[in-house]
Amino acid sequence: MNGITLTVSKYMTPMPYTIANDDSLSKASVLMKEYKIHHLPVRAGMKTVGLLSMQDLNLLASISSVDLCATQVEAAMARNPYFVTADTALDLVTSHMVEHHLSSALVIQEDGNLIGIFTESDALRALADVLQTRGRKAADQETFLSMS
Repeated sequence: MNGITLTVSKYMTPMPYTIANDDSLSKASVLMKEYKIHHLPVRAGMKTVGLLSMQDLNLLASISSVDLCATQVEAAMARNPYFVTADTALDLVTSHMVEHHLSSALVIQEDGNLIGIFTESDALRALADVLQTRGRKAADQETFLSMS
């Protein structure tokens, strides 16, 4: 990837499903299962105010005193999600995610409008692309050297 800076925009999931902060955890669970997703950005009106993960939801579901139908998403969401812009360098985002034990980053425009989500799965897809590209270059170089 000589000199090319990979950015989040290439690997993010655009236009992610979202949930309102006053929706129930039960509704969040249904959305996550239906769409096979592990993260739901949380909105209050048009503003992204948090993030709900399947891991958090599963933990709450295991507590007998928590009623998922009666508990609002706002009570369980992470209030300070990691926000990046689409042009943020992939190495910076993934390093931050690893350092802070994060499984996702919310991708926003300069005005704060949510445009995507970048998850661990997206990071693995990026890694696979880099490794495949590196492998093809090595194979091409080996072929070139053997022809010389």
